[in-house]
Amino acid sequence: MQKRKIIVLIIILVVTLSGLAIAGSKAGWFTRSIAVNELPDAKEECKRIFDRVKNDTNVNMGGTITLYDGEKTSEIKEKATFRFIRKQEQFYSQLSFLQTFCNGKLVVQLDTVNQVIVVADANQEKGNRKGAMQPSLDELFNEKADFNITGKVTQGNNNDRTISFQSDFNPEIKSCELTYDPTTYQVKRAVIHWWKDGGAMIETAALDRVWISHIDYQPLPVADINIDEEINKIITIKKDQISPALKYQDYQMHVSNPEQ
Repeated sequence: MQKRKIIVLIIILVVTLSGLAIAGSKAGWFTRSIAVNELPDAKEECKRIFDRVKNDTNVNMGGTITLYDGEKTSEIKEKATFRFIRKQEQFYSQLSFLQTFCNGKLVVQLDTVNQVIVVADANQEKGNRKGAMQPSLDELFNEKADFNITGKVTQGNNNDRTISFQSDFNPEIKSCELTYDPTTYQVKRAVIHWWKDGGAMIETAALDRVWISHIDYQPLPVADINIDEEINKIITIKKDQISPALKYQDYQMHVSNPEQ
């Protein structure tokens, strides 16, 4: 159950970052230095961070996710490692026992605990994103909007910056903080406070009734991984029929057809 909570938290963070990255205008790469007493506003820093996430097509990142109970903050509820590699349109991700491979055409998820393989069309999600109407960051940070994002930038003693924000679009999140290097705009850490009741009764919820996820990111040397070879170890495709490879014959197979 705790692993599921970690996965949900990571999905929320990824969706939040990805959604805003798509929504943001192409602000380009910002290289000018800004003095400590001239901190930019949250919207400008979000543009820089999300442009970095969106435009960095060669990524090798690892890290640790630690889950705490807000009502018992001294206790670690769950801890898991993760890995993320991206090369252009291809990527590989690992979260505990879950591995996901994408070669730009297919997305294959391998669950070695529940012995399940899920296969989907990589272009299905792209099509859904293109068809969705995305507001701009100006609209998202507009205080007069019905639904908006509020944020604040602070400077740390070690020159790192932290942007903390709350989003009306994600009521299940109490708050999210991203700590990053302002010279490269690489995110180093994230802390997410997630309401235990899903944000359904925020007005009456106790402030400590949250799950707290600490995510520490670590850049790794460029990895040489052949996504197609890894996918071929998991599934076989013959005459448009997808089936588990010999090693995974006992696994359940779920294939998502984008035309259905």
